[in-house]
Amino acid sequence: MSIAKDWADWGTWLFTFFLVVVGGLQVALLCWTLRVIRRQAKEMLRQRILMRKQWREMSAQTESLKEYVEETKKIAKSTADNVQIIINKERARIRVEVLDDPKLVPHDAVGQINELAYKIFCDGSGIYHEILGRSEGYCLEESFLALP
Repeated sequence: MSIAKDWADWGTWLFTFFLVVVGGLQVALLCWTLRVIRRQAKEMLRQRILMRKQWREMSAQTESLKEYVEETKKIAKSTADNVQIIINKERARIRVEVLDDPKLVPHDAVGQINELAYKIFCDGSGIYHEILGRSEGYCLEESFLALP
């Protein structure tokens, strides 16, 4: 007994053939995707190794930079000190030296003289002066004696 095949039978065979083709394409696409994923995994591993090396290098550079900054601060302080030395060298100086013991009168003595002998030195960069001086102070009234 033979059964005649109609269009529905051929349609089922055709549909099954297309399903097999699509399944084959999916297997090929899956293999290609796995290959790409493996390649990405290798690349990520390589990148992780390179990043670790870069991190070590940058850590060493950071430490070196810290040392450099500290040395630069020392140099800047030294330079500022040198500038201050030059400024102080160029700046005029005044020094007062008392020559003798001052002659002071008692507080209740009106009309007496307080006397002080001194020497003033003015020196700086290439300039030197010496001035001798004497000061005298008179107490004319008793009201000045009450000052603190």
